[in-house]
Amino acid sequence: MSEVYDATVDLIATKWGDEKLNSALTAIQAEKAAQKAELAKFRDYLKSAGGSLWKYSCGGYCNVDNEYDLATLYERVKASQRCAATCPKCSGLPCRFKLGEKGIETKVRLDKGVIYYSSYFCEKVMHARLLDNCALIGVPARYIDKSFKDYEVTADNERAIKMVQWYVAEKPSDWLYFGGGYGTGKTFLASLMAKELLKNFELHWPQEILQTIRFVDMSELFSALKTKMDIKNESPEKYLKEYCKVEILILDDFGAEKITDWSLNVLYHLVNERYKAERRTILTSNYDLEGLEKRLSVADAGQAGRIVSRLMEMSQVATFGRCDRRRRSFDA
Repeated sequence: MSEVYDATVDLIATKWGDEKLNSALTAIQAEKAAQKAELAKFRDYLKSAGGSLWKYSCGGYCNVDNEYDLATLYERVKASQRCAATCPKCSGLPCRFKLGEKGIETKVRLDKGVIYYSSYFCEKVMHARLLDNCALIGVPARYIDKSFKDYEVTADNERAIKMVQWYVAEKPSDWLYFGGGYGTGKTFLASLMAKELLKNFELHWPQEILQTIRFVDMSELFSALKTKMDIKNESPEKYLKEYCKVEILILDDFGAEKITDWSLNVLYHLVNERYKAERRTILTSNYDLEGLEKRLSVADAGQAGRIVSRLMEMSQVATFGRCDRRRRSFDA
């Protein structure tokens, strides 16, 4: 190893010259000495406070006399201090997921000679991750950064809002069906619900998130399905498999697609597979359930009846009335 080091030094010396190399090595040695002195002060401080061991949030113990362990704790505490100092100017975005950098808050407490510490993502990083995950699962861009404070409560939607709050808190196996006219806030409320449901899960990896919750616009689903069939010659069942298996599926504008025998069979397959597996499903539609059945019956009344029968059995229903907020804003 020393031979490799000597060869490296000789190589750098040839390029830089002995004087510049010596200056660089002196600076490095001085920095290391300063870091070592700082760590020694940190260790003395912990011991003077009665702490000789520190405990990971995951349960493992390390000794402060171990140089590596001590340096790890020191860096994370310093990172937390830096984060607190720069918080007003920090967007929380550049360094997400990196321990020891901005966006990580370290909490340290001393109890009976043991130092307990845990690291958390700060609120800004958590919020940024939540917005990213909303986009990942398919929440419409216009609603990703919205909250319940932005949602107008009316007599028509008050029951639906309470239903969403109940659903997020209690996590029932029921389905939800939101029916109402255009521009009544169904998609907006379903988007807010998706965001709240995401908060309930400790999810980190994209694939893990997509297996847990999806938000799907029905027209876009059919468009993508047709493209897959045309280009890759995939069957509808193969394409729909991931939507049949996801733990929570939000289907927006159910019944808005062009109704044909083929599209009706696709709808039945999707609804029936989720019905059999008792997987939670939330639907929004411009129709109440009776109106939906009439809408679907233009292709096949029997198939339409089978779909709506399952929705009636599984769903808690909320109606939104017919007041179009978009037209109201335009008229104003």
